[in-house]
Order: sequence, then structure tokens, then C-alpha cells
Amino acid sequence: MLPRSQGSDPYTWTGVKDCMRGRVTKLVVENFGLAGHIDGTSLSQLDQLRVLSFKSNNISGEIPNSISKLVNLKSLSRNRNILSGKFPFPLTSLHRLKPIVLYDNRLSGCFTSPVAVYPGLSSLSLETMMFF
Repeated sequence: MLPRSQGSDPYTWTGVKDCMRGRVTKLVVENFGLAGHIDGTSLSQLDQLRVLSFKSNNISGEIPNSISKLVNLKSLSRNRNILSGKFPFPLTSLHRLKPIVLYDNRLSGCFTSPVAVYPGLSSLSLETMMFF
């Protein structure tokens, strides 16, 4: 899904905006025209990731449950894609995660109050979702 990068130095990888001791902490791949599904297994290997943004691409499918392994994640933006399936409730186990931005996707399903589910959440953007 991501453009291929050369070498083992993460500072040279496409979309990597910040690293700490050779570990990716900020991955921003916005408006890249990316298509396909998210590989949760590969993504969960970025265990020091704090910021993740896939905004404004053509990413489809469900948000994988393995995203809950990103325990250092503080900000998640996957808005303006074509993600489907139910709201990824494993996100609520990420206690450092404050803003979750998922609007303009095709998520659906039942949803309860974000405050009741995740009291640490500072903002949750779900506009144009189909929740019932």
C-alpha cells in the first residue's frame, strides 16, 4: 500500500516525518492516492508510532483490530477514505490516543457515547458516518 522506500534508514522512507532512536514515531501519508487495504500486521510493528495519518487517500476495507497494538499512538487520522465495517472499538484501549478522526468513510454499526467508552478521548470526528 505505501510507496516503496529504499534502505533501512526510516528517515528516508516515504511519509516518515519523525523517528526516535531509529523507530518511526510519525507517519503521514496524506493525499498520496493510496488504494487497497491496511495491513494490520505490518502496521502493528511500528510500536513507537505516535502520529498516524492516512488522510485523503482511497484506502478501503476495515480498520484492523491489530491497531490496538500501537500503544503509544496519540493521534489517528484516516478521514476521507473509503473505510468500511464497524467502528474499530479496539481503538478505545489506546489510552494515549486523544483525537480520532474518521469522518468521510463508510463505517457503520452501533455506537455508544465516546465518553462512556473512552474517557481520555479529547475529540472524535465521525461526520458523514452511517451509525445506527
